[in-house]
Amino acid sequence: MKQTPGTDRRTPLAGQATFADKIYFEFWIQADDGEHSLQVNVYDGDGREVYIGQSTMVVKNGRGGGAVTYGFNRGRDAPGTWWYVAALDDKVVVSSSLDVSR
Repeated sequence: MKQTPGTDRRTPLAGQATFADKIYFEFWIQADDGEHSLQVNVYDGDGREVYIGQSTMVVKNGRGGGAVTYGFNRGRDAPGTWWYVAALDDKVVVSSSLDVSR
């Protein structure tokens, strides 16, 4: 999802974004009920880790979810294929790629 500039509206992505976009990586995970360690990483077009987040996810009724937002840094981030990765208890459970241009 991406946020429409000047609004709070979010729209689906078609697999492409620009540095002007604000991206939301939303995910749902199926797992055993209880608390699990969650780590979310974002990698830029050069494969460099530009974001890492760690928290605890509470799963109820076999399902848990979350979201991460990342605003691009034109002076640091590289265009190309970006990867958004979520790991639960140190096991990658969701990943998604996005083509990003300046």
